[in-house]
Amino acid sequence: DSIAKFVQSLIDMTMDSLGTLQIHSLLIARHGKLVLEEYFHGYNRDMPHDTRSASKSWTATLIGAAMQAGVPLRLDSPVYATMGVATDDPRKRAMTLEHLITMTAGFNCDPDDTTSADEDVMDNRGIRGWYRYTMNAALVSAPGEKIFYCSTEPNLAGGMLEKVAGEPQIALFRRLLAEPLKLSDYHLFIRDGDLYGGGGSRFTPRDFAKMAQLMLNEGRWNGKQILSREWVRQSGAPLRNLGTTQQYGYLWNSQELDYRGRKVRAVFAGGNGGQVSMAIPDLDLVIAFTGGNYGTRGLNPQPLLGAVR
Repeated sequence: DSIAKFVQSLIDMTMDSLGTLQIHSLLIARHGKLVLEEYFHGYNRDMPHDTRSASKSWTATLIGAAMQAGVPLRLDSPVYATMGVATDDPRKRAMTLEHLITMTAGFNCDPDDTTSADEDVMDNRGIRGWYRYTMNAALVSAPGEKIFYCSTEPNLAGGMLEKVAGEPQIALFRRLLAEPLKLSDYHLFIRDGDLYGGGGSRFTPRDFAKMAQLMLNEGRWNGKQILSREWVRQSGAPLRNLGTTQQYGYLWNSQELDYRGRKVRAVFAGGNGGQVSMAIPDLDLVIAFTGGNYGTRGLNPQPLLGAVR
């Protein structure tokens, strides 16, 4: 009844302002089975959806899958040495892959600074060669010291993967993730000639929900270990605070939510506009949303649990 009421409230919601919550899809899976699938505002299950920054979590998943498959990339792989870029800055020489995927590399990503490695700044300036440009950007803190949300850091992490693997990221994605997970109609976002690790790829809602299900499965899919259990654990771990209630792991968000008088931890890929693929291990539950509130609002995950109580 509570799920039916929640769906009806989405149907009945008056679209009277740009800030009104606009849900395009809602999927719920329990114990590995899809139990609810609803679409709104003309969307359907066959339409790939822009997942914005939730695609960052696919970047972490791809890196973890490559490591599991034997690609000799390590968390402590040095960024500059791996990319073949010399630097006199000892802080940059100490920067590792782990710093990039935890947003602690320390690059200047100020959107108001025209010399920064912010993605919009680079786009507006028509920058080519994003990996090298990012590595030439100034540091505002030593690697590992502070967390700054910076989309070009996971993008550079993807560049490290391609460099070490000797194989394009698009081919790695197809072979290591799309084929075993049976992803259907997906569109990887290409920026500066390469797969962009900072977001913007499109997936059908069912495939988007598979992100969280893979995490819930501790990296296994149809009997195959796609990711190591340790990679899954660290990806969803509260390694750093990102705001007052939200934490960050390896390009995955997590947050404690109230549920029936106790706390449960939700691990989720999140993107601008209401894109959420969430796993709640304590409940063996996956909830996935796509939305259309781009640039106006995100989606607070707490009310989602109200529909499944």
